[in-house]
Amino acid sequence: MWYQKSADHGNAGAQNNLGGLYSHGYGVPQSDTEAVRWYARAAAEGHPAAQNNLGYMYAEGRGIAKSDEIAVSWYRKAAEKGYAGAQANLGFMYSVGRGAQMDVKEALKWYHKAAKSDFPTAEFDLGQLYWDGSGVPRDFAEAVRWYRKAAEHGDAAAESQLGYAYSHGQGVARDMAEAERWYRLAAANGSPTGQHNLAVLLSRRANAEASVAQVSPINTLPPAAISLIDDEVPTARFSLFGRKR
Repeated sequence: MWYQKSADHGNAGAQNNLGGLYSHGYGVPQSDTEAVRWYARAAAEGHPAAQNNLGYMYAEGRGIAKSDEIAVSWYRKAAEKGYAGAQANLGFMYSVGRGAQMDVKEALKWYHKAAKSDFPTAEFDLGQLYWDGSGVPRDFAEAVRWYRKAAEHGDAAAESQLGYAYSHGQGVARDMAEAERWYRLAAANGSPTGQHNLAVLLSRRANAEASVAQVSPINTLPPAAISLIDDEVPTARFSLFGRKR
């Protein structure tokens, strides 16, 4: 394995990549312990992606004892080098008070730094802060602005949430065609929430069409059809960005 040979010779990039292979079990037996070992070697050399990945392993307690405080310290090292994934993770930790005192001002600072690199996870989380009014004035229009940026950068969760905003007329004018378009994009990109909400939207449409066509004195839907109708749900807040590079 060429990554192994290069890593054994001290190449930090290869060490980080080897850690990623062990983390996912690609071409090697899956081992979080081995992943941490290689991430740590690369992180000690100052490799920012490895520092972010090592922080993620500490935050999740994978292959090493869980420690949010140590996770934050590694995220900070990578974030200060301009690594967008770590900036987004550091923003998240500040936003929920994990490993550091909750500080929405600091969270916004790091999210904005990551967003300057067009990092969709940070753009989505900025949208979530404004949508929920978490430490900032609740502002659906501002939330939608950030969701749109993240969605345009391919973030499936943002696509789903943008569909929800259009469906409910929050931050934008209600537009069911736009809601469906964004739900379809989110569903195609693997968002479970987008898939659920698309199914709800289509079921409602089918049931509405059936009710119009139905000849009944009280114009009700059959029980079987009614049981299929569910509520759309907003996209849940993401946790940590843990993509391995």
